[in-house]
Amino acid sequence: MIVCSCNVLSAAQIKNTIGDPAANPQTPGQVYRCLGCSPQCGRCARTIKAMLADIKGLEQPAETACGACPAAFPAVTHGSGDVLGMSGDVVEVATVDRRR
Repeated sequence: MIVCSCNVLSAAQIKNTIGDPAANPQTPGQVYRCLGCSPQCGRCARTIKAMLADIKGLEQPAETACGACPAAFPAVTHGSGDVLGMSGDVVEVATVDRRR
């Protein structure tokens, strides 16, 4: 199953990266870097975060809004480049193009 359609990353690739003791990613941003890419639209970050929690037992913060709520995604933001950080479901990337 494809988890990230922008970078064409499968669930198996992500699981293998999360389980790799040499890589030992702790955040979705680190998973992207281990796979040699960066987030584009960021929609898969929540799934990768859940996979990290499931596989590594990392704690997930409580959800504030469901993914289907318009309030959860008030605007679509696309970015590319290095992952600078992650806060909740927001992935900060080097270059951003904001579209409404």
